[in-house]
Amino acid sequence: MTGGVIGASPLALFRAELLSDRIPGPPTEPIDCSRNEFLHPHPILGRSGWPSLDPASICRYQPNPRLVAQLATRFDCDPAMLRVHNGAEAALKTIFAALARIENATLLLPQPGWEYHDTLAERYGLRTEFYRYLDEGDARVLDVADLERRIDRLECPAVLIVSPSNPLGARVGDDQLQALARQVSGKGYCIVDQAYFGFAGPATNDWSVGEALDGLPGTILVRTLSKYYGIPGVRVGFTAAHPSVHGQFGIDPDYLGFNIFADEFAVSCLEAHDEFERIAATVVGQRDALAAGLSRIPGFQPFRSDANFLLVRTPGPGYAPWLDQHGVRVRTFTSELADCVRITVPPEPHVRWILEASESFDPGPSGHPVPTRVEQDRPCMHS
Repeated sequence: MTGGVIGASPLALFRAELLSDRIPGPPTEPIDCSRNEFLHPHPILGRSGWPSLDPASICRYQPNPRLVAQLATRFDCDPAMLRVHNGAEAALKTIFAALARIENATLLLPQPGWEYHDTLAERYGLRTEFYRYLDEGDARVLDVADLERRIDRLECPAVLIVSPSNPLGARVGDDQLQALARQVSGKGYCIVDQAYFGFAGPATNDWSVGEALDGLPGTILVRTLSKYYGIPGVRVGFTAAHPSVHGQFGIDPDYLGFNIFADEFAVSCLEAHDEFERIAATVVGQRDALAAGLSRIPGFQPFRSDANFLLVRTPGPGYAPWLDQHGVRVRTFTSELADCVRITVPPEPHVRWILEASESFDPGPSGHPVPTRVEQDRPCMHS
């Protein structure tokens, strides 16, 4: 962006120009729903006096992070099964690097999937194959038969299961996950990326990691505190596996310890779990309300989701720019999902805002929105 106030953010500049002619009613600020970030008031950041950190501790190594004990309690597992990482990304890099050292390993990746998994696999020179998700009405479901065939014919399969899936929002059921892990066990590995845990509802087993791993020696779970606990900038992730599996991937406790600021912040979040649980319940309610509202608008098809976002098939390629002009940024795709957008679930006023903008969207005969003078004059969030 050129011109304007030096140092002002694009959103701040956009906000000042947009407020006079946007959709009537609240909210009055643009919102970025294109990234899976925390869009709600953060319970820990709202407190005064945080962090309560002993200044002397900064001058010492922390080989035994308090976070490990807190994670073991929250996720019902033996602390010996846990390793903390500088975000789940660091854990995935370590795992992929270890797979690259295994002569006959083939990484099985989901398609559609998160493109960064593909990028990492290419960076580490991994042999890859892709398994499919099927489009079944209002849901994307794992093509189990396709995946099982691939596992059977590979010498050393390493299956990456992303559950819930990004960008689909589809969750692989606990029974199906255990069946796949047992099929792989003994000749390969099952890597379960569960970044979006906690948004599937109370009936799921997201809080019993020890039970989920019971009897699955070739399985490693990868999780982050970025989504549920809203701290992507703090970079806290963890893996859970039997110690032998961590050893096979070269994942040992850090000799010099963990970042003490991240440790303290993450512990504070886990101690405030009840507050985050209420926020997650709100997200689930707003996600379902957004899905229900969009499904009533001709041309829109939201897919069932167990994550903090919705994948939505839209009536035309102009929908994302249309929302952009109305102060809502969403994630777009190419190829297989080119007719879809992903919307991170925002607070309730913005859900209404998205629905109002969607109801007024007219793709026109060419699939592009019919512009008006006002929309042409509105600045775009991408400018």
